[in-house]
Formats: sequence, C-alpha cells, structure tokens
Amino acid sequence: MMNRKANRLRAYEWVVSQVKNSGTPPIQSDKQLADLCDIPVEEVISLKNGLIDPPPKLVRNVKSFLGPTVRDEEIDGYLVKPFKSV
Repeated sequence: MMNRKANRLRAYEWVVSQVKNSGTPPIQSDKQLADLCDIPVEEVISLKNGLIDPPPKLVRNVKSFLGPTVRDEEIDGYLVKPFKSV
C-alpha cells in the first residue's frame, strides 16, 4: 500500500501525463498547469511536492477537461479513491 505522499505525487504525475496526452499545447510550468485546471499555482506546487491531496476543484476540472477521453473511474482511481478515509 502506498503512503499518502506517494499517492499525492502519483496524482500530480498522472494529471501531467494526461494533459500531455490530451493534445493541448505542452505544459511548460506549474503556472500553466494551474491555469489550465483553474486552481491556484500554490495548490499545484503543493500537490507536486506531496503536501496536499488533489483539491476538489482540480478533480472537477480534470473530469470536465479529460471527460471525453478518460473515464471517471480512471480519474477517481488517481485523484479521489487513494485519499478517501477508510
């Protein structure tokens, strides 16, 4: 079982890889990713550093942005389920 920080890092890496595969212009900075996901850059940086769980607004916007190509179950598998309390 992965620890919480590892899950957070995995969530960040998954979002970045999905955005790269989506056909959008390449993301060159945390600010660009924050703008695309409509969240504060500080939240992107905190997620990237494993300090916070994926914010709900990030999850909603990723589902909206990637929804046509990525199933909600896959998105939840990376951004929601690893962070739910048991």
